Amino acid sequence: MVEAIRSSEPERIAEIDQSLRKLAGECGYRSMLIALGVTKNSPHACEVLSYEAPFGVGYLVAQMVREEKDERK
Repeated sequence: MVEAIRSSEPERIAEIDQSLRKLAGECGYRSMLIALGVTKNSPHACEVLSYEAPFGVGYLVAQMVREEKDERK
């Protein structure tokens, strides 16, 4: 998930294998799918603000920023 967001390819998150999601507990997965659906048709950039995995559980803070089209071109 972290790499998908860092590379601004969040749609890769929807393709994560179901058995891996189940094993991982998929905390936050459905919320991410909703965010992907909402931004599907608009240009966006992703940014990882922080990621920590101190106890084997990853804590990701990221944002998806809507990119405005430059109409002057």
